[in-house]
Amino acid sequence: MSAEQKALAVVPQEKMTVTSEQMNIARQTVAKDLDDNQFALFCYNCQRLGIHPLDGLLVPIVRTTDGEKKLTFVNTVDLLRSRAAETGDYAGSDDPAFEYELQGENARYPSDAHVTVWKFVQGERCSFSATARWEEYYPGEKQGFMWRNKPHVMLGKCAEALALRKAFPKQLAGLYIPEELQKEIESRPAKAGGAKQQQSKPAQKQTGDVMCNECRAINGHLPNCPHRKAQEAQVNAQQGEPATSELLTWLVQVEAVDPRERDIKDKTGKVTGKRPFLMVTCFNSANENVTIYAWHTGEMRERLLAVKPKTKCVFKVKSQKSGNTTYYNLEEIVEITGEKKSEPEQEYMPEEGQ
Repeated sequence: MSAEQKALAVVPQEKMTVTSEQMNIARQTVAKDLDDNQFALFCYNCQRLGIHPLDGLLVPIVRTTDGEKKLTFVNTVDLLRSRAAETGDYAGSDDPAFEYELQGENARYPSDAHVTVWKFVQGERCSFSATARWEEYYPGEKQGFMWRNKPHVMLGKCAEALALRKAFPKQLAGLYIPEELQKEIESRPAKAGGAKQQQSKPAQKQTGDVMCNECRAINGHLPNCPHRKAQEAQVNAQQGEPATSELLTWLVQVEAVDPRERDIKDKTGKVTGKRPFLMVTCFNSANENVTIYAWHTGEMRERLLAVKPKTKCVFKVKSQKSGNTTYYNLEEIVEITGEKKSEPEQEYMPEEGQ
């Protein structure tokens, strides 16, 4: 029995339906960096939490620390909220309250975020509060792009996750969001001397074939990822030309599919016809709004037009740079959740003597 079959066997079928094809997609996308044992552990955690492996609510990350590979699981704050709500005792939470005590250029950032979560305990509505401090969670200049761009959102989520775990320790034990672990992971010092040099080689080999810590894309970076922007800026500075396009595998949630048309013009600028295309509005695994353009006709166009809002899909997307703008074109549909596939027609083979 293969590792995928073993992993599929531990997923509770009464809670969800996970096909072998979907398991293979998870193996090639969100769990690409895992070995067989780690993949089985990932599926066990999906089973334990009652979530689908392709939902993007649980993300496995393998990191090399002091020459040793370690598996870490992170999840979105939405998973913590939903697990709290499923208990029937969750009574909501207050908006984060912020304090500003930082000095100098950091004075515009909140120093503390306070969140209160409410829970019914023996019929009484009780409060559970927690405080997240900027200096304890901000990952620094190199990895802190989103923190500087949305400081209140990032620190507020850390405080809310702390308060939710205090209120629901049994249901949320061991569940951490990426914002809570980013500083700890990125700030771990490497061994000095030879050990540091030895670890630098495999890290270079893995470039372009790993999951990005910031946006969680496979084999590259999502449009708003700071790593992507830094990479493109470096290439432009060194080569004086735009970065080459890259084929990415994205897990997205489709929000809308809009039919559009583009004018076809001759050399004189006269419009000679129309070229139809689809503008697919999605949310990626980092909850960023992304627009993907599909220029396909025929069967692929019909499949996309049939996609309903909030549907999870796995697409292969290629980036194309035009001036200062990067466009994302759909190259292949890997999976559409819930899509009914027609069974191939079987050719009639007459028996001998007929």
